[in-house]
Amino acid sequence: MAEKKQGTLSIVYEEMENRPSIPVGGVYGGPSPDGSMVVAHVFSEFSTVPAMEDHDVQPDGTVRTGEGGHQIKRGDVTRRVLATLVMSPEIAVSVGQWLAGKGKTALDRRKERT
Repeated sequence: MAEKKQGTLSIVYEEMENRPSIPVGGVYGGPSPDGSMVVAHVFSEFSTVPAMEDHDVQPDGTVRTGEGGHQIKRGDVTRRVLATLVMSPEIAVSVGQWLAGKGKTALDRRKERT
């Protein structure tokens, strides 16, 4: 039987140049149909801007854009998908546990400061 070698494993993190910082407001997704992967669409969320506004032109040619008008809305809230993460179920569980632990630590620190 081969003898296990003990020692140190060094891991280097290389940062991608111009990598985005993503302000995540939520996530949507789930397992792939065959269950081999987990798909997570991370999004930011904000009030929807109208697709269009119509305002009446007054007899003197002015338009009062701050008053009334007709808006065509696309919905009340927009969720903009900023990235899609695709990972194995094992990695999804590991990342979820890591996030839950870090989230709890951050909440505990917040309580200590108040």
